[in-house]
Amino acid sequence: MNRVCRTSSLIPHASALLLLLFFSLHSSHLFAQGALIPPGPPAPTMKTLDQIEPRIPIKASDIPLMITAPGGYFLTENITMTTADICIRIMVPNVTVDLEGKTIDGANVGLRGVESFIGTSGHTVLNGQIVRFAQQGIVLLANSHVHDITALNNGLDGILVSFYSLVENCLASGNNRIGDATGRAGIRVAQGGTVKGCNSSSNSPATGNLMTYGIYAGDGCTILNNTCSSNIGSGSGEGIHSVPGRSWFELCTGRAPVLSC
Repeated sequence: MNRVCRTSSLIPHASALLLLLFFSLHSSHLFAQGALIPPGPPAPTMKTLDQIEPRIPIKASDIPLMITAPGGYFLTENITMTTADICIRIMVPNVTVDLEGKTIDGANVGLRGVESFIGTSGHTVLNGQIVRFAQQGIVLLANSHVHDITALNNGLDGILVSFYSLVENCLASGNNRIGDATGRAGIRVAQGGTVKGCNSSSNSPATGNLMTYGIYAGDGCTILNNTCSSNIGSGSGEGIHSVPGRSWFELCTGRAPVLSC
């Protein structure tokens, strides 16, 4: 008896049916994409400056202020002095005071705008105007940085910094109104300091014969790309003066009988 078995021809068809059934049951898991419309705008991923390095606000009601902790400080409003005090006095190293484009006005009453205490260093004052103080606008000690400051109509020096400090992108004008001693200047830097990109002009005493300088530089200073003009003490004045004269000058313009560049 001859028997022909044909069951083997059904195997490919059965396999195809099983595969079709599998994909139909699991396709929702294999191809699910989720919602295409986001639930809202993306959250910010960058941190603000205050989150990275928290800063402390300075209000008019805080003045006169004595800073006793290192860190960053910023003005929240313009300040006008009403007493014969130092507006902001820095008592510790490594302090930054950002004027945030605002003005500290001595009103011819306040003594100094910003001053650092003896024994401190590494301070920065930036971005604003310091005007009409009876003495200096800014006095900072060694390794300090003053930038983008306008110092106007202060009684003595507009900006005065000690050893190895940097003054850049500043304007000093109308300073040394009192003219108490020869050697006052719109910008004055001590040994090893740098002044660059500044304009120090029209600094002169209201009366008297005392010499006034646009920039007065100590030994070994670097003076780059500055403009000094009309710094006059009773008919004579100097644009840039260096003592004892071993400083580096480049791309400067100014009237300076003793030393010019």
